[in-house]
Amino acid sequence: MRRCVGYIHIEGFYAAHEHASGREGPFAIVEEDTIRDADSLARKAGVLPGVNLRMARRLCADLAAVPYQPRRYAAPARQWLRLGLRHAPWMEPLAPHEAFLDLTGHPDPEDAMRALRGEIDGDGISVRAALAGNKFLARAAAMVPDPLDAHVAVIPRGAEAAFLAPHPVSILWPLDRKTVARLQRLEYGNVAEVAAASTADLKSQLGKVAPLVHSLARGVYPDPVRPLFPEPTIRFHRRFEPGLETMRDIGHFTEALAKRAARRLGARCCRVLSVTLETDGGLRLEARETRRLLDGGALTGTAVRLSQRLSPCAPVTGVAVIAAALTDPPPVEGDLFSLDKMRRRRALAETVTCLEERYGKRAVFPLSSVPVPWRERQWAAFWNRHKGGRG
Repeated sequence: MRRCVGYIHIEGFYAAHEHASGREGPFAIVEEDTIRDADSLARKAGVLPGVNLRMARRLCADLAAVPYQPRRYAAPARQWLRLGLRHAPWMEPLAPHEAFLDLTGHPDPEDAMRALRGEIDGDGISVRAALAGNKFLARAAAMVPDPLDAHVAVIPRGAEAAFLAPHPVSILWPLDRKTVARLQRLEYGNVAEVAAASTADLKSQLGKVAPLVHSLARGVYPDPVRPLFPEPTIRFHRRFEPGLETMRDIGHFTEALAKRAARRLGARCCRVLSVTLETDGGLRLEARETRRLLDGGALTGTAVRLSQRLSPCAPVTGVAVIAAALTDPPPVEGDLFSLDKMRRRRALAETVTCLEERYGKRAVFPLSSVPVPWRERQWAAFWNRHKGGRG
């Protein structure tokens, strides 16, 4: 099955969030003395992402510098990432303002990217969307200015090398800055010159990274979209100094952390819930619940009961609540075919997996004798049902 990767980049994401919080311009979000984003007033003065803070202050004398804090933008990032889950089963965020979507097997990936861009677009932000055969090409297509001003930049299969050829070597995103700078010092004018060089020459010039450079120059990048969103694990941890000495205090803070985990869990459930206590002497105590599926309502009470099972012999200096093996809630009786398509597919897949584990594959699929890779089988089942439901 041919891989299909979508990429979304939201320009002005951080400035829009600061505006919504009541901050007035001109201001810029700064990370390590480099401008990460700026509001419209600062941009008019020439303050753009990537500019040094000292140069930005020369361009705009009354510029206010806002330090970049990833946790501050986590909630609005999850808000737009959830929109992407309407079109793909998982995503790989690179930063709060950009992410990859795995659209392999989608019946109309370009239409999905166009719809997602329309759902995200709003005041003060500009959304770039691209579609290609791998993550590197999708990101490169979105970063290059499009003279046709298309809603979704698409690199068709077979045109990868032709698309990359005229661009400078700085477009080779997966490479670190040191390798890109070395290519520039070696006077490689564009990607076409890198692709024309032999692997032996590149190895003598760059060392171990040469095979990757040669592959990227031809548009080949095998790294798949990793399922990092929705988060596979929810973890909240808090340290105390001095340590907690009473079980009442331990239960109180465990309940507070569990409530945060329940809010993050939302409408999903977890199969594994663990509470970990760290004592002053370096001892770690852990209690787990793995016998039942827990939703947000049951998570808090279960976490408190787990903490009561533990008997620390020294003051507790750290408490952690971890929810793992996240999944959609099981459908109630008669509710399977009233679910939306995404949850229906997951519920059916979970049922088949459970039957397979209990009775074996031959009992569940007696006619299936040809082994199929799990990833292709999962995608084929998902998109066939999705396409059939839309029809």
